[in-house]
Amino acid sequence: MQSAHELPSLFEMLKQITFAANAGGDNLPTGLTIMLMMMLTVHGMFVLFLTLVFHRLVEKYLKPKSILLAGFFYFIAINLIFFSHFVDLLIWTYTTLYVGAIQEPMSAFYFVGEMYTTLGFGQFNVDPRWRVLPIIISIGGIFSASISAAALYSMLNALISKIKSTSMQSGTGF
Repeated sequence: MQSAHELPSLFEMLKQITFAANAGGDNLPTGLTIMLMMMLTVHGMFVLFLTLVFHRLVEKYLKPKSILLAGFFYFIAINLIFFSHFVDLLIWTYTTLYVGAIQEPMSAFYFVGEMYTTLGFGQFNVDPRWRVLPIIISIGGIFSASISAAALYSMLNALISKIKSTSMQSGTGF
């Protein structure tokens, strides 16, 4: 364990991290970070749009006896969100192949899947130049999963609230 005075300054550590990430002499790690921000924005906007549409459908079409229709809407939302994560995996897989971090397509897909889900079995040896790639993919997976979980929770809460309010109005109780 190091004492406090032996630790590097924050500025020095950030400089080392930046230098290590850019050791290959190109700006691809910066490009990967920008790509991560774009993917999170697109994923977040898609999930937000889906959530807003879901809430509108529930408000407009959900009647006291239409629990099956509500379940169907929720089932569709779950599958669309799953599909959006699969698209994220494919984009990261092609990126991993493009930069040459992993050469074989299925290995790249498994690597990305491990990083995106943060399972990280550690079975892949990535060139030291690309050590930052698993970190970026993992951050993307954590945030995307969090956004999706919050949206699904919001949708489920909307269903339960609507069912409760319609059953109270009709006097059937819940």
